[in-house]
Amino acid sequence: MKTFLHKKSLPFLFLCIFLLFIFYITLYTRTFTLTQSCQLDLFWSYREWMKGRPGFAREILLNIALFMPLGYFLSHVLDSCKVKRYGLVAVLLALAVSSAVEVIQYVDGLGLGELDDVFNNVLGACLGIGVYKLLARFCNEDKLPCWKLILSVLFLLAGAVGCHMVKAALPLSSYALLQQFDFALTRVDAAEHNLSLQGYCRAYYRDTPPYQMILRGEVTGKEYTAHTEVDGDSFCASAAVPSGEPCEVLVKFKYYAPVRTLCYLKGNRVANVAGPVTGPDIADTDLGEIVNRGILKAWEPKFDVYVYQFNGRLYWLVGSPLDKRTEIVFHIHTNESAKLPEKRRKYKFDNLGFRAGGKNELTGTMRCGKYRVFEREIPSGYHITAVRVGFYVDKKMQWQRYFRVGE
Repeated sequence: MKTFLHKKSLPFLFLCIFLLFIFYITLYTRTFTLTQSCQLDLFWSYREWMKGRPGFAREILLNIALFMPLGYFLSHVLDSCKVKRYGLVAVLLALAVSSAVEVIQYVDGLGLGELDDVFNNVLGACLGIGVYKLLARFCNEDKLPCWKLILSVLFLLAGAVGCHMVKAALPLSSYALLQQFDFALTRVDAAEHNLSLQGYCRAYYRDTPPYQMILRGEVTGKEYTAHTEVDGDSFCASAAVPSGEPCEVLVKFKYYAPVRTLCYLKGNRVANVAGPVTGPDIADTDLGEIVNRGILKAWEPKFDVYVYQFNGRLYWLVGSPLDKRTEIVFHIHTNESAKLPEKRRKYKFDNLGFRAGGKNELTGTMRCGKYRVFEREIPSGYHITAVRVGFYVDKKMQWQRYFRVGE
């Protein structure tokens, strides 16, 4: 009886351990996003590989290798349990596991759900089943248990190494978050220790998950959960916050960590730049209307740079010397890439950057004091999800900021 249990329980234990490896590699190490994407075109990755993109070959081989031990362990367990036609049953179970992983990746925004991965996984499982059957057919019966154990340990070690090599999921960058959901505050009321917010929030590529607003103190880092009522895309939220503490607004989508909106509250005023801003010095200049009526979107003290949105344009005020090779970055990201100029559609963002000293400079046409001033119109032909600004010199980004352009 003990021998019978041992013959079945040990392979089952190995199978469970390797399933944990698979779920760790394919799910746990992925970053949750608000984007649901799938690719149902079978063999699309093979075609990309044939076009000379070796990265796809690596992905294909890794997906095959990942499920090869699973096919072996499934065969071992089913054969130990005397299941007839255990090879076919193992293939179906591997298909079920792979399909479940792809569905979870799609539903939870953990990656691209694709048929090619399922095909490659099942192919790998078939190879693992073949290894088990070859071992059972050609190995001496007395040595068969020993070889099964050796192969099981080797496959488990390979799985452990794979888990070690996979990098842990990193938080999404502000740029990536800005591209995934639309957010704006339309009204803020401050009364003693209470803040009341109104606005809208919606995901771009899926139904918006349930959410609530959180306010995070800029100085203390303490988070204050806001009572949030959602009506369609609109929300009303209120929270008790220590008087005078500036806060950043975050959105806590259900099942997700709080994500930044890059909107800040200073009393009942909405700001786009964290912390106290020094300057710019606009005495005896013609920049008062831009600075006083415009919205400060980005600030970089190191370069004495201020970026304002005003009357459908962005204005750069640059107080530090600029190298003549400096390109002022102005990238506009959108979820309507079909409306971009044809040469920009494959990149999914518009590049309206320009060189310092070109036609976009206003320094010679107005009093700018110590600043060099540049302007560029914000396009209106497509919905803008995020804007990236910065300086680019000799193929190196000197600084960069991301923000929304909504009022």
